[in-house]
Order: sequence, then structure tokens, then C-alpha cells
Amino acid sequence: MEKFIRSFFSMKMMALAMVIFFIAIAKATFIESAYDTDSAKVLVYNAVWFEILLAYLGMSLIANMLRYRMWEKGKIAMFLFHMSFVVILIGAGVTRYYSYEGIMLIREGKTVDFLYSSNASFWYRLNDGDLQYTAHEDMIMSEHPNANNHFEHNFDFPKHKTPISIEYLDYQKNMVDSLVVNDSIMTTSLEIVTGGMTSSYLTEGDFLMLDDIAMSFDKENAMPGIEVFRKANKILIKTQLPIRYLPMAQMTEARKNGFEVADSSYKTIPLDTMVPFQTTTLYQVADQQFVFKSIVKNSATLKLKSTNKEQGATFLTVEVKDGELSKIVQLQGGQGMIPTHAVFELNGLVYDMEFGSRKIDLPFGIKCLDFRLERYPGVDMASSFESDVSIIDEELNYTRDQRIFMNNVMDYRGYRFFQSAYDPDEGGTHLSVNHDWWGTSITSSGY
Repeated sequence: MEKFIRSFFSMKMMALAMVIFFIAIAKATFIESAYDTDSAKVLVYNAVWFEILLAYLGMSLIANMLRYRMWEKGKIAMFLFHMSFVVILIGAGVTRYYSYEGIMLIREGKTVDFLYSSNASFWYRLNDGDLQYTAHEDMIMSEHPNANNHFEHNFDFPKHKTPISIEYLDYQKNMVDSLVVNDSIMTTSLEIVTGGMTSSYLTEGDFLMLDDIAMSFDKENAMPGIEVFRKANKILIKTQLPIRYLPMAQMTEARKNGFEVADSSYKTIPLDTMVPFQTTTLYQVADQQFVFKSIVKNSATLKLKSTNKEQGATFLTVEVKDGELSKIVQLQGGQGMIPTHAVFELNGLVYDMEFGSRKIDLPFGIKCLDFRLERYPGVDMASSFESDVSIIDEELNYTRDQRIFMNNVMDYRGYRFFQSAYDPDEGGTHLSVNHDWWGTSITSSGY
């Protein structure tokens, strides 16, 4: 046994392990470049075999310190050198298993006492009106062909006759809405030009969001807002919100003559009344405006893979089974994203599901007192931005004001706050949050 241990922790075995370690790191770099960081985590950094490799390297360091009695006089420098790597590995392990990080979104004048986790979580809740069942699972997924994303949750709901299962079906990243035209497609799409002068396509049975206003096209149980219908060869519109409209030709003529269009020139659509939806006409609702540009027959808006890895949405698709009944659910969200809820009913139970960042409560609150942004002269690029915040800890009866900006972080109760981004309207701040006091402290002592 002693001979085996000596051989297993010999310098040759340790050298071999170091070679494997460097090859793994190189492989992870290539995977991250070709796919994404999540793929590198799934296949290398968070893999069990990589953790075993690091544990072996740590034990080998300890074994060689014991074998060569490095604590003796004249070997202290070598002892400290080897021991530092052991301490760093321990710190990395603490960070790996006990730390978490996320982001806080705080509007000016508001106080927030939670953060959104950086890792994605699959969360769901079931209820029958009296009882409810809630569960979640943190997960890292990858589109790499060698990644195993599969999971399955099986459970019994109280007083429910049939067992329930939720099973993984698919995972897709960088998906963008694209208009596909094909003679085999039986649906029709409408080209809608929004205020940003960009075209969006609204397909039958679907809806389009104009900021927070829903526009649907021949959709059952449509959300309140604007509804568009196809009757024979006519396109009709019905609205529950005040909409006024003006032919684009009339607006162009007025501007050509140097006049502003008078409010009296606009006409109003009667509420809850079907009227023709006119092309080349400017429609205005709330602070949004849009133009119905054209009809595209034999078309549908489908989600296709974007060629740009920085664009598109992430979707997790699962299948819910309840006895003989089943339903396929697609959840939009992903790592670092605030998820959208999917609410539906199946066999007498109401389901609420999401896939993305989950809320993590903090034992104190952070209030954004002021956010400031400076730009480079003559361009729209930000040169610097900073936040004045206040810690409000009712539990400890403690408050403190501090300014956070690049390279000036705020530390409190084991949390570190970094200035990372801001709201598009510059009315709020985004703070990156890291909770890893023990892991950071142990690793720093190793350094």
C-alpha cells in the first residue's frame, strides 16, 4: 500500500497531471472562443473530472511536502511555495461551492434589497387553488454537441391522482425572429414599421409588443390592446386604447411646404370598433407610433439562429406530463437574464415557470441617491459613470453613504459592489455584486 501511494503521488505522476491540466485549460479556451463561457464551464471548469484533477494536484503537493520534509530548516522557501498553491486551491474550492454573484438594478431614489443571480435557474410553481408546490434548480447549459443538458423532475402533487414529470427537450441560444417566406406556409404576416424606423413582422396567431402595448393578429384570447383581423381580403383593426392616424402623403405634403401638421388633421379610431387597417398611414398610440407597410403572404415569423453570438434570445424547452396529458413549454431567459413567466393550466393545476436569473434576497437594502454619466466631447460614448448610494441595514440599525465608480468598489457584510452599467434612459444604476468573502480571503492569503 505504501509503495502504491509513493508511486501514485510521485513527481512523474504529478508532472503528468500538470500536463493534463494545461491541455484542459487550452481546450477550455478554444471551447469558449468557438461557443461560449457556459460551454467551457460545462465541459471543463465545472466538470467532475476537472475537480478530481485539481484535488489530486493539491494532495500531491501535500504528499511531496511530507516526503521531503519541507518544513525543515533551509527548505522553508520551498515549503511556503508549495503551501501557497494548496491554500489557493482551497480558496478556489470555497468560491466554487459557496459563493454567488449577480446584479442589482436600482432606479434613482429607489431602494432595492435583492439581486438577480448571474447563473440561470429553472423555477416552477404548481397550485390547485388551495395547495402549491415550488422548486428550482440552478443549472449551466451549453449548445456544444458533447454537453449533456438533460434533466427530469418527477413528483406527486398532494391530492392529485396522477404523477407529474417535467423533462428537458431543447436548449437554444442567439435565436432571433426572422421572416420566412415559402409557398408551403399557409399563414400571412404584416410588416409593421415602428418609431425607430425598423420593420417588425406580425404573423397570424401571434402578437407584437409596441413598448408595453400588445398588438395581436387573429389571435385567440389576445391580450388587451390592439387587435388586427383578416376578414376575406380585408385587414381590420380594433383597439381598446385611443389611437389617432394620419395618411403619410398628407404629412409629407405639409412638411414639404414647411408646415407642422395640425392636431386637427389627425383622425381617431373609435374604441372597440373594427375599421380598415390602412397602409402608408401613421398611427399613434400613447407615446408610440407605427405604420402598416405591407402584407406578406405565405410567410411566418420563426426563430432562427443568429450569426452574431452577441445577439438573440435564449430558450429552454421542456415537456410537462400529467398522466396521459402533456404540454410543451418554451421559456425565454438564460444566464444573466431576467426571465419571462410562462403561466398555463394542465389537468386542473396552474403552472408558473421561468428560466433565468432568480432573485436572491439581501439582509440589507441599497438606495441609489444619484447616478451621473459623462460622455466624450462630440460623441455619444460614455467616458465615465458613477453612483451615489446609501446602505440601509435595519437589522443592524446602520446606514452609510458611498460613491461607487470604476475601480472604486463598496464592501459590506461580505458583499462587494461594482459599478457595471446603467439604465438606457440613464435614470438608474446597475451594480455587479459578489458574495465570496471567505473564498477571496483564503485565495488572497495564498497569494
